[in-house]
Amino acid sequence: MDCSCAAGKVCKNDQCVYEQLLQNGEVCTSGSQCISAYCNNGYCCAAGICCIKNSECPSGQICSNNTCQIPDVRCMDGTSGGQCSANEPKYCNNGVLVDACATCGCPEGESCSSVTGLCFKPQCADGTAFENCSNNKPYLCRLGMLVSKCLECGCPEELLCDKSSEICYERPAITILSPIENGTVNVGEERKVVIRGAVSKSGKVSLNIGGNDSRFMLATYEPSTGEFAFENNTPISEGFNSLRISVVDNDGNLLSNSSRSFRVIYAPPGMTDVFSLQDLPWGIVQFVLLLFFLLILLNALMPLIRKIGLGGVSFPEDSIILVEGAVGSGKEEFCLDVVRRELGKGRFGAILSYEPGNEEKWFREWEKDKLLFAKVEPDINEIALSISKALGAKPQVAFFNILNLLMPKYNSEELMDFLTTNFAKLRSAECGAVFCVDKGTNTEILSAIEGLFDGVVEFQVQEEKGKLSSYYRVKEFKLKKFDTDWRRFK
Repeated sequence: MDCSCAAGKVCKNDQCVYEQLLQNGEVCTSGSQCISAYCNNGYCCAAGICCIKNSECPSGQICSNNTCQIPDVRCMDGTSGGQCSANEPKYCNNGVLVDACATCGCPEGESCSSVTGLCFKPQCADGTAFENCSNNKPYLCRLGMLVSKCLECGCPEELLCDKSSEICYERPAITILSPIENGTVNVGEERKVVIRGAVSKSGKVSLNIGGNDSRFMLATYEPSTGEFAFENNTPISEGFNSLRISVVDNDGNLLSNSSRSFRVIYAPPGMTDVFSLQDLPWGIVQFVLLLFFLLILLNALMPLIRKIGLGGVSFPEDSIILVEGAVGSGKEEFCLDVVRRELGKGRFGAILSYEPGNEEKWFREWEKDKLLFAKVEPDINEIALSISKALGAKPQVAFFNILNLLMPKYNSEELMDFLTTNFAKLRSAECGAVFCVDKGTNTEILSAIEGLFDGVVEFQVQEEKGKLSSYYRVKEFKLKKFDTDWRRFK
């Protein structure tokens, strides 16, 4: 590895050291000059206080092998002061065994760290040798840690490599939500056509989105959710029109595209394709007006009758829930509201996410004081460690926004083992949890892990009178009986 060292220095064990190293007892100013990698009191030595004569040592000590030692003191393994132990890399310094691998060496097959004095095996936790690619793409073993380097190590099948961050990500998919395919859009007086949709999220990867028709421009795009909207900046002619939306990476490579055809009509105020009320007998008019009034009343009462919307479903404490649905369906908001309701009961919570800043914006200041926000990377071992650390703060409820990037990387058996182990931690800590996942990410794995959760909540988006509405239902639940009817969310 190139340390980018200054003139007169060379790279050794990933550290810049002087090309001509000083022996013990020679004058030095820093440990990088010494063959022992240690400089003290102006001299090179193995450890402790360096010296070349007795007068440079504290009272009662002598200079032995260029270190100040208490006479006739041995370490617990019998090694004399100022000598290397038979147990590499230990060095006996005034009756205490210390690590000094630069002086005392390392066991066969291990390397010496000049920074810590410790010996280490030149490999990572999964057995990958230093500066070699792991079998678990895209990781490279560097200085004992597995780091994502997809340009060098490649990506798992069907995943793409982002050149700037060197992480792998799933090829983004475009979902156009409105208007529906070959649907009719009444542009009215404003002559405005709005095309809404979402791009599947790809973690830290930066994407660019655009259309093929200069009459349309990207009006809004929220990278954290993938939601977008195109609006026309010039009038759209009546009849059939279409727009193709594309997603490219920072190098301009096409990643995904999707087209939507629609029919544009212009119906000014006062014009309609249906009969006028004046053409109908008065009795029918009264009936229609009564029916219209009842529909308005029913729409106002439905949230109370069905407990529609936020906070409508109350789950048993300490249950572990999976919330799944399309991008932009409102499932994240549902999960965060579950946490918020628990905070209102005086409970403490935790948020584990790849970008916790997105979730933090959703809470009020007093609620943030009751929350632990933890940033995680898409690695099951690191996430398991983060869960253990978070549970040390004793939260009673937790939100995990982690599954979308794990499902493309791991098979169903690996994910089930990961979830089973960490569910046991959550139950032992009496901490309820809600997990969020985009439906359609990997239907086979999603079907396999659903059964591990106490309950599953499903979201879907429907178009109603030109507007998008979100619905949810309790798909299944083990601990309590719920009806499985769809409820309106927003």
